[in-house]
Amino acid sequence: MVVDQSVTISKADIKGNITYANDKFCETSGYTQDELIGNSHNIVRSPSMPIETFSNMWNTILKEKKIWKGKITNQAKDKSQYIVDATIVPLLSVDGEIDEFISIRHDITELEAYKEILKTQLNSSEKNLKNKIHLINEYEKTLKLSTAFLRIDLDKNISYVNEKFLKISKYQEEDILNSPFSNTIQINEDFTDKIIWDEMSANELWEGVITHNAKDGSLFYMEYTFRAIKNIQGDTVEFMGIGKDITETISLHMEIEDTQKDVIFTLGTIGEARSKETGNHVIRVAEYSYLLAKKMGLEEEKSQLLKLASPMHDIGKVGIPDNILNKPAKFTPEEFEQMKRHTLIGSNMLKNSNRKILKASAIIAQEHHEKWNGQGYPNGLKGEEIHIYGRITAVADVFDALGSDRCYKKAWDLERILTLFKEERGKHFDPVIIDIFLENLDNFLAIRDRYNDSYDELELMR
Repeated sequence: MVVDQSVTISKADIKGNITYANDKFCETSGYTQDELIGNSHNIVRSPSMPIETFSNMWNTILKEKKIWKGKITNQAKDKSQYIVDATIVPLLSVDGEIDEFISIRHDITELEAYKEILKTQLNSSEKNLKNKIHLINEYEKTLKLSTAFLRIDLDKNISYVNEKFLKISKYQEEDILNSPFSNTIQINEDFTDKIIWDEMSANELWEGVITHNAKDGSLFYMEYTFRAIKNIQGDTVEFMGIGKDITETISLHMEIEDTQKDVIFTLGTIGEARSKETGNHVIRVAEYSYLLAKKMGLEEEKSQLLKLASPMHDIGKVGIPDNILNKPAKFTPEEFEQMKRHTLIGSNMLKNSNRKILKASAIIAQEHHEKWNGQGYPNGLKGEEIHIYGRITAVADVFDALGSDRCYKKAWDLERILTLFKEERGKHFDPVIIDIFLENLDNFLAIRDRYNDSYDELELMR
């Protein structure tokens, strides 16, 4: 509600026509909602804006499918000009295509006007040094209204923060002055504050995004430029950071990613539901796959990607007729050939997406029935020709399928499953993965018990 009252928000369809405009948009532009809805954003386009800006914007959001940020001069209904700091986000469907655009604009007309006044004054022929220093200070005050400043001493302790940083972080000066800068950073596997200092030692400059811990325990995200400040002798005396709060943008991006994950999990259950299998099968396969990936030494990002993508391994079953998919007996050779097509159907559904999760899902859908000895399908790949995601998912899928009731068989007991795995080590399955599975069997059994078929799969999504 607060955001809706303070910023201009609009949505547009793939053709750029406005489908939603909030009250702030109407107030700023002077147009009514009836005048805006259905029209292109060109209705508020200022003739003074260079066409190159809009070409760059459309190339970024339409072709590259990335967020575009920049300043735009708009024209209100009464022909007056106003300036906005715009962020335009393409919202993508599960197949990676653009559904619509959302635009968030901050009115910075007054701030830009003030900057231009100061710039003009600073470039004037005024020789009065005292006056110039005053104008520089005023310009600095203007920048501080929207920018966070930090100064950090050689011991990496915070020696100065401005009001903007304190407002965003919810700290008081006494909370953080003379304390380590690292205390405010959320440390994870991919980032420590050492990265900043190492790069500044090499290049005197570091640029990037830092996730901070606010005083109330919440997280906020800052886009920084850090620079080593040197004295006249060339020695570094302190470090200065200039940051912009991008929490709103990051949160929107995370919300979009979470939506994609939920949709992918739901789609993964569709293939299982058609073959009368519980959705908990895909939960267990995802958990088994993640555990195997971590035990094999895959980095966290790739292990998480496998966990998110593996539920889609049998999505191609949506293209297999029910009389084959749910046949309570052994397939004829002809029926088996039709059944094998689910690997290619699934891959073809997903492979053209630019999204990492869907690309990984396409690989898994196609390769999870390949065998280490080259006698699998659909392409007869062997050994390490099979993607690691396909090899891991194969073990996870077969372990769960054998231990579960299906329309064509009763669940196997554990001893029989383990005997098969040992026999198929180096034949059906990657021998290294089988060894890791057997060494960590208790962990896999714990997952099976936790997500048994009485488990409410909605719990995983809450």
